[in-house]
Amino acid sequence: MALSRGTINEFLEWAARVPHGEARTVREQISLADKEGRGGDLAAGLFAALDERPVPDFGRHLVLLATIGALRDARALPRLEAFVWSEEPMFPPPNQAGGDATSTGDAKSLLNFRMALQARAAEMLSYLATDEARRATLRIAADHPERPVRAAAIDAHLYNQGDTAEAVREVLSVVRPEDAKLVGLPRLTAGMSAAEFDRRVNAFYDQYPEERPPLPERGPGPGERPRTPPPRERGGASSPEEAGPDVQ
Repeated sequence: MALSRGTINEFLEWAARVPHGEARTVREQISLADKEGRGGDLAAGLFAALDERPVPDFGRHLVLLATIGALRDARALPRLEAFVWSEEPMFPPPNQAGGDATSTGDAKSLLNFRMALQARAAEMLSYLATDEARRATLRIAADHPERPVRAAAIDAHLYNQGDTAEAVREVLSVVRPEDAKLVGLPRLTAGMSAAEFDRRVNAFYDQYPEERPPLPERGPGPGERPRTPPPRERGGASSPEEAGPDVQ
């Protein structure tokens, strides 16, 4: 599927259906678009799609962010940085037409869609692999108000700097004390078995049991009223300080 400004929607739909094992085909099409000089006009179209509000589809926006990152166009840096730090609503509230209650991560979902998109944007910003992108990623790792986004920036910085000892020292010098444990989180890499990854994840939670996320509870069935939690349970792990890190 050729990628150009006029085929962005079709390309994103196609890329979302490509099996993970064939992801190289998607990267080749993005690289081909850049080599054939379609990058400038294409980037403008991708940036316009990134700024679309409300976000039309969570999965589509993940693929869109990955496409922007894969182009490695330096002009993407301010657009990705603005997206990461944006405080404007990205999804319609659930009581509006087209609203999705899971968009903000309420009781119907453990996933906060907004934070997930901003975390992905932080990863793609780091992937630009420029000095300015490196500094921007470290600012996110240090100062972003949402812990999952900071965790994504920390891991992305280490990954794109080759997991060197220098990169570890650099990120440790800027992160919050409570985030130091997020430096070097388990990462599933090529050649690593699922069993080994699970072992590393469990080892992290054994070392830091306070980071283990709570088990999900069964929601109310048909005709049942949702349980109202006692005051001490309200909020749960919704605050950045209490939420477990995303180690996937």
